[in-house]
Amino acid sequence: QDQDLMKLEAVYIISNYLNKEWFDKLLNHFNLIEPKEKEAELLTNYATNASPAAFFKRVHPDEMLVNSSVAKKKKPDVPRSLSKVNTKGMKSLTSFFTTTKKQ
Repeated sequence: QDQDLMKLEAVYIISNYLNKEWFDKLLNHFNLIEPKEKEAELLTNYATNASPAAFFKRVHPDEMLVNSSVAKKKKPDVPRSLSKVNTKGMKSLTSFFTTTKKQ
């Protein structure tokens, strides 16, 4: 009994990557019966479309622009945590890269 439950659980895990036909063949191979439940009828334990193209859909950049109707806000160049820093008395960043005359 316990081994049958373990086999059935293993078949369910594998069935997430198989279509219905292969799921049924796997159940028949292990002589297992799929328990009928009301909830089980609503949910599927197998991939409905086993083609790789269904999982890896390419989106053209132009389509992405059309689909994104809401304009994204531009984030500030300085993160919020750094915008509160007191910069009084600090050298400017460009001062490190300029040449100075030695006396």
